Amino acid sequence: MNIAQEKYNLYKKFLKQFKDYYSLSFLTNLIRWTKKPIFFSPKQIRAYWEEFLDLNKDYTNNINFYLHIPFCRSKCSYCLYYSRTSTEQEIEEYLNNLIEEIYFFKPTFSNIEFTTLYIGGGTPSILSQKQMEELFINLFAVFKFKKKGEKTFECNPSSTTLEKLKTLKRFGFNRVSLGVQNLDKKVLKFANRAYENYDLIRKVVKNAKKLNFEVNTDLMIGLKGDSIKSIMKSFIALTKLQPDTITLYSFQPSEEYVKKHFHNNYYTFNTNLEKKARKIYQRLNSMKNVLNYVNLEEEKFEIYTSVSIGHAYISKNFKPTYEDYYGFTAPITYAKPCSLFGLGTASNSYIFSALQYNDAALGREVADFNQREKKYWAMIFNLKDEMRYFILQHLSHKTCFSQKEFKTFFKSSFKTNFRTAIKNLKSINKIKIKGDLVFLPTNPFERYVTCLFFFDHESVNKKIKEFSKNEGKIL
Repeated sequence: MNIAQEKYNLYKKFLKQFKDYYSLSFLTNLIRWTKKPIFFSPKQIRAYWEEFLDLNKDYTNNINFYLHIPFCRSKCSYCLYYSRTSTEQEIEEYLNNLIEEIYFFKPTFSNIEFTTLYIGGGTPSILSQKQMEELFINLFAVFKFKKKGEKTFECNPSSTTLEKLKTLKRFGFNRVSLGVQNLDKKVLKFANRAYENYDLIRKVVKNAKKLNFEVNTDLMIGLKGDSIKSIMKSFIALTKLQPDTITLYSFQPSEEYVKKHFHNNYYTFNTNLEKKARKIYQRLNSMKNVLNYVNLEEEKFEIYTSVSIGHAYISKNFKPTYEDYYGFTAPITYAKPCSLFGLGTASNSYIFSALQYNDAALGREVADFNQREKKYWAMIFNLKDEMRYFILQHLSHKTCFSQKEFKTFFKSSFKTNFRTAIKNLKSINKIKIKGDLVFLPTNPFERYVTCLFFFDHESVNKKIKEFSKNEGKIL
């Protein structure tokens, strides 16, 4: 048995033993797992941004902006994102702290024009019209945004009025995204969204289209009680409203959700999800001429997996009103590296080749903004980490990635930077290079195991021992 096979067996045994870790984590979380977390103060975060903006002029023209509103009218049973119910007073206090934080970072970004803006949650549309105006007046007074960049506001149909849509339009937003998830009453009841109804969604989509917003509606595959039939029926019903895009997401459950609804069996859940999603995508792709919606990735479908990816179906009549699309936390969606500046509890931020961090004030979002007490959970990054992140982000939803894209992105080749990993994986037949494309195993579990080869073995082995010693608790 060669050394590569011994490593593979070790990694495989580890992931099988702690299946919960494998099931609950995206591939990119391997980076978080191998790194030691650090907590930074607002002043330290600001210093990192200032150094980055001063020393990396080539990367400062592609910075996205994310703002998190962590409140909802009720908590959906499936939601993995940080949010909670709240009182009107708590929302007011949160906005006051958010505005204070906006002005804290004002000097740092005085010469920056952000590429895109995305306000998510939680439920941003839970804000009153007056609260939205107060937030936007301060946000746009402090920060500058490119005129031709995407500006998205997430909405729940139950709290999205015509007046709120007009306010969004007045402040320059050009896209709204509506969380629908499913239209089946049984599924909605399990999801704690029994308040949702088709007529309300139709009204919001109609109002948004009248105001010339790009409209996206989200559906989810894998919720308790759903089926191929209910998802197809929901999709077809939405096409009649003619949103510009309909995005299908594969559900990524929490540990509690799987225990409650799927007998704590992650393998069965993931296997069934994969089969269900593929059948749905195949049916939708075969109906594209009837439905008038096209999946732009259908020609490459055989290299995609369903897990942890949103497939966007775009109306053939769609004409975007902007040029720069929001890349969320994944810089690979761009032709060149980008960064992300986030504000609000649980928001993620990303300074290219320097730092990843998030606002760690969970449960304390209504406490006063205090420069000494407030903390951000962070990981220091370097260029090699960025390369790993690039590879893992691609392999989270595909079985391969492009060497040309890698080289364009980093000005250096994949083979040069991961020579040892390639050699080891070739020796155990776990990697195939076909022209430009680098393929890893199609089986998600095997792909997870092989991705550990892109890290230093001593570091991985050390973490495995620590993880095992702590009885499987994620460190």
